[in-house]
Amino acid sequence: SFLASTRMAITAGKARGMKVDNGADMILRRAAEATGKQVTGLETFDFQLGMFSRIPEQPAQQAPPAQDLSSVGNLAIVMGQMQSAWNRGDSEIFATMLGQMRANSPDSYNVMFTQRNSNWAGWIANRLQTPGTVFVAVGTGHLAGPDSVQAKLAERGVQSARIN
Repeated sequence: SFLASTRMAITAGKARGMKVDNGADMILRRAAEATGKQVTGLETFDFQLGMFSRIPEQPAQQAPPAQDLSSVGNLAIVMGQMQSAWNRGDSEIFATMLGQMRANSPDSYNVMFTQRNSNWAGWIANRLQTPGTVFVAVGTGHLAGPDSVQAKLAERGVQSARIN
């Protein structure tokens, strides 16, 4: 299940020395709040809970995964590879992972990425019509592949770029 996978990913991240407080979202939040900037989310917690309830239950996996992520140790290695790739500006590992998710669970992919990225791109495009500066940060999985936030912005004629 999604919750079991999330728990395993958190455990694997901890095994690699990763901490939630060191994630980009928490660092950015602390920096913004320290300077008195308003922080809001693109979604509410209630929306996210509702989103997970819309994801249909998946049947038992019919084919083995491309990489054996059946143990926390293996997942920790993959997470380390993902972190290194992201630090290098290489989004290919994420695009591959998302492509596998789209192939194995198209409904989940649609709810978690395609629909959300489209919604966020709509919000961003609308917000750009209002004067002022806004900084938008999203998770790594939303910045790779054909349904990324950038791709959805481009469909609306909005140019965007990744910054490090």
